[in-house]
Amino acid sequence: MACQDIGEANPDIAGIGILAAFSIQGGISVMLSIYCLLVGLTLQSRVRAVNLHFVAWPFVKVSERITRQSSSLQRYHEIFEDAVRYLEDPIPTPIRTDKGIQKQKLAKDVLVASSDIQSWSGIALLVAAFVQIRTNSLYQLHIIYDTVSFVAISNCAAIATTYGPWGPRHLVMMIWSFLYIAYTIAFGIRLRSWRDDKAGQCYITSGISSSGASHPYVDNIYVSVTCVYVILSLYAALGLNAAAFSHANYGERILSALRRGIEHLEALNVNVELFNLDYAFASLVLSPQIPRGMPPVFVEDPNGKQITALLIAILQYPVHIYFVYTLRAANENHLTLGNTEQDWGFGQVVAVILLGSNLVMVVDGIWSTWCTVNIVSGVDIFKNELHNATGYRVSAK
Repeated sequence: MACQDIGEANPDIAGIGILAAFSIQGGISVMLSIYCLLVGLTLQSRVRAVNLHFVAWPFVKVSERITRQSSSLQRYHEIFEDAVRYLEDPIPTPIRTDKGIQKQKLAKDVLVASSDIQSWSGIALLVAAFVQIRTNSLYQLHIIYDTVSFVAISNCAAIATTYGPWGPRHLVMMIWSFLYIAYTIAFGIRLRSWRDDKAGQCYITSGISSSGASHPYVDNIYVSVTCVYVILSLYAALGLNAAAFSHANYGERILSALRRGIEHLEALNVNVELFNLDYAFASLVLSPQIPRGMPPVFVEDPNGKQITALLIAILQYPVHIYFVYTLRAANENHLTLGNTEQDWGFGQVVAVILLGSNLVMVVDGIWSTWCTVNIVSGVDIFKNELHNATGYRVSAK
């Protein structure tokens, strides 16, 4: 049976202003984090920063062995041999230019402020949701769930490049995460009351689940998986930022876990031939006896940690973008007559104002970066011209 009555509209929850404010701020944080990571690096350092060696070396090494042993592929052996030699060269330390450092500092300031705004907005929305937890429809609760998930994306992106030792910002993140977990539990409890024939106890799921899916079973799976991922991603990013990682220790732990899993499958009489191939490849990549120049999975390199934390954030962004806008589009025209989500109330106006302030900070940061870099460049040019004309060199103070 299809859902008969979704419930009334609430523009302060599912209004386009609320959704746009959270999703755009999450996107801004991700883009700024990428910019902070790469700005000022030389082209070679940018390639090295994304751990090209770690990704490419196993495939190139296997190809080199195959072409060496196969007579039909012998003519390609020299190419792969050169590639292996290049990948096994020591990795140079990434070089940052003075201009790049200045740009990065300004971008980090904007990124931290954006993350703070997103955190407090998320806490406010969760508090409001708890106040109305019994009266909001399941559709509205689902919209809130996906919307506040963007907070973790902003925080992960900010952690990747900016956050240092424990401070007030970490406390705000923990407050948000506790509220988020509590809200997810409350939402899961409310999902148990799913009724297609009762007002506000169902929603249209076209686009987010198959037509024959059982509700709320699939909804509980989605909420459980995404909630666990959001929380783990947040605390994993905090750990990556603060902790010192040992490749040998973590590689051995991963291999040990894989081995135990394969042994468990063997005990259940499952064919593990393919899993053994995966284990062999993982052993090649994660082995503590790394070839000369081969970078570890986790290294004492801020770029490596930042990229890992950033990838954790990016992976969840498209999921929540798709679900929140698809769910809204499927249900918007089926809400109770006389109500619409297009109305603009206090909540939407505040959310858009906060988004506007974030955009102003981004524009101001871009302008400040341009002014700073050009002023520094102009001063350097003036010093060089003065030296060429008079032989007098202006010393830096």
